[in-house]
Amino acid sequence: MRKIIAMVLSAVLLLTGCNGIKEYNSSSPGDTKEQHFYDYLKKTNTTGFVILKDHEVMMEQYWNGGAKESGNIASAGKSICSILVGISIDKGYFKLEDKVTAYLGNGFSDMPKDMEDNITIENLLSMTSGLDDSLYGVFEPGKSWAYSDSWNLLFNIMEKTTKKDIHVYAKEVLLDKIGMNHSYYKSSKLQLYIFRQKNKPSFKDWKPYQLYSSTRDMAAFGQLVLQQGTWNGERIISKEYLEKALKPSSPYNPAYGYLFWLNGMENGLTPGNNQVLKKNIIPNAPKDLVAALGFGDKKIYIIPSMNMVIARSGGAATDKKYAFTTFDNELWEQLNGVLTRMEK
Repeated sequence: MRKIIAMVLSAVLLLTGCNGIKEYNSSSPGDTKEQHFYDYLKKTNTTGFVILKDHEVMMEQYWNGGAKESGNIASAGKSICSILVGISIDKGYFKLEDKVTAYLGNGFSDMPKDMEDNITIENLLSMTSGLDDSLYGVFEPGKSWAYSDSWNLLFNIMEKTTKKDIHVYAKEVLLDKIGMNHSYYKSSKLQLYIFRQKNKPSFKDWKPYQLYSSTRDMAAFGQLVLQQGTWNGERIISKEYLEKALKPSSPYNPAYGYLFWLNGMENGLTPGNNQVLKKNIIPNAPKDLVAALGFGDKKIYIIPSMNMVIARSGGAATDKKYAFTTFDNELWEQLNGVLTRMEK
């Protein structure tokens, strides 16, 4: 029988479709190897770590106040945005192939009009829009891949089409439905600063957002994806959209879906410098892993073959602070040994 650690079992059953992760009374690690793993997490600036396995909480541990803390999950929030976009498509607000100019008009970027007219919603989801962090054109839409903050335009489109503030809309269609009660959106002052430093006056309505979330809420989101979009018997997001979101979204970076990272591909590009990887992005992890990854080593791993979700909050574990770093592979090296013992 699997050994459940770091909680009282009766208080932590996480059934398919439950409304969030229930409270529990924590206990000590079960053996020396588990204690070493906890020490490793603490040493690598982790403040919250949750593992869900077969709809149960297998591990939940916090350091430095992480249990109640909702922090900026940085680019891991892209994946939550992707699901919000999918829900909006399901509700008929817009389509993947729709042109961005149909909702934001011309002049939302630095691109010439004929190129700007070709940017689609799918381009924003797949990082093939050709726009950089400040909405300047760096390549023709759909012709290459580059990691940037242009995806934030999706929030503008959702606000315009739903006629609701993004936080209100997100709570209504996603956050409240799956018990993400400690999650909320805030305007990103840093992204606005970068944007305004470029002195680009033509698109004054750009509203970049960041999602603040707790480790438990991050795990709940991963569980929704693992359950193929259903929660408590209700379909939150269509299976059709999820299948598209979790497959390579362009030939230019097979390791990237619709704002999700995909393991198990033969090659891929890294964020920041577009370094070519001739291997899985996380070699030590299962090949079917998909992930929401953010600056400062914010992690949501979803592993269908293991029926498992892992969420990690905290600060950067290394001096490399992009969406994925060497820490991902090091963490999975540690995890593989611990999970084997915990499942006995």
